[in-house]
Amino acid sequence: MKKFIIDTNILVGAMGNYYKEPGKPPGINAKIVLGALLEYFQPAFTHSLVKEYLYQLKDKHLPGMKYLDGKPRPPQWLGDFLNKGALYKDMPFARIPGVFYTADDDDFPILCLSIDQDFPIVTKNLKDFPEEGRYGASVLNPRDFLEREPSLKTINSWDSWAM
Repeated sequence: MKKFIIDTNILVGAMGNYYKEPGKPPGINAKIVLGALLEYFQPAFTHSLVKEYLYQLKDKHLPGMKYLDGKPRPPQWLGDFLNKGALYKDMPFARIPGVFYTADDDDFPILCLSIDQDFPIVTKNLKDFPEEGRYGASVLNPRDFLEREPSLKTINSWDSWAM
């Protein structure tokens, strides 16, 4: 099964679509998440990327969101998305010659995974992955990803995945 690294901004966008627009067809970010849930591809991530997912999503307050003890409760699909993924260790920096780490670079571990395993990164934040800093990694915006994976275009409802 093909593997892709799905950046946090895609999950945040899917969550917004899920809660802010119930009943509407899924947007581009939601189609990507649903593609993983429907096993059209497998998400790949590192421990640090999972931490970033949870950190970025933990305090999102969106209309229609369910709460538990006053705190937002993530949708069930988030847990299923993580369970369907392939977890990789954060990369030792020395394995990628010529790539240098800066402590404030949150995207470095997924860049290393992309380079080491040849998994494309899907992100809306292309500015975080400038051409000269990709070191051969493939980085796709969501629209290019949908063009590359046309089966995702057929997803028309959140109901395609049994919630």
